[in-house]
Amino acid sequence: MRRLIFPIFFLGVFCLSGAAQTPKNADPAATPKVTIDSKFTANDYELMLKKVKSGDMSVSFAALRMAYTETKDYSPYGGAQQRNEMMKALHERRYAEARSSAERFLATNFVDLTAQFVMWKANEGLERWEEAEFHQKIFSALIDAIFENDGLSEETAILSIGISEQYFVMNYLGFVREMKALVRNETSIFDVHTARNPDTNESRRFFFNINKVFGRLF
Repeated sequence: MRRLIFPIFFLGVFCLSGAAQTPKNADPAATPKVTIDSKFTANDYELMLKKVKSGDMSVSFAALRMAYTETKDYSPYGGAQQRNEMMKALHERRYAEARSSAERFLATNFVDLTAQFVMWKANEGLERWEEAEFHQKIFSALIDAIFENDGLSEETAILSIGISEQYFVMNYLGFVREMKALVRNETSIFDVHTARNPDTNESRRFFFNINKVFGRLF
């Protein structure tokens, strides 16, 4: 997993700078591939979450993410202010405050990338090494789960469970969004972002399947 440095916070948008690398994909033979049509329940989420919190990293984090969307706490458009505040506290090295904010957020959304990242880095800043290592592992597992699909086409679109994580994923790879379009086919709806890497000037499109996000509106 690549090393991340502290994000730059500006007007509610953060960038994770450094050399971009695509995380390794999970072994497709290890567990059945999770798709947008995979069926899970809120109870599935609670059972998997209990295992993860006990240190069992054999859980499918792709399944954990999808199962979370079946819980009463799932809110794909919520939490922007809280994420911005915890990232700002982290950037300003107010580690105890950042950690406290992230911990509260994770109580209802354990699969949130921003909160897991903040818990990792804030605990490092507080020299709480065991907790930092735990949340680093969770963050890495979530990133790997997200990149089971490469996001380069409709067929291999990243399964999105929240708007904020779309920006996190692009920033994680060193890209900044320039344009966004909404695309539909016979079975799915996609957010398609055109983004550019300011260091290399590379431009690419990111496809995110937003069936889960869109479905929460109805």
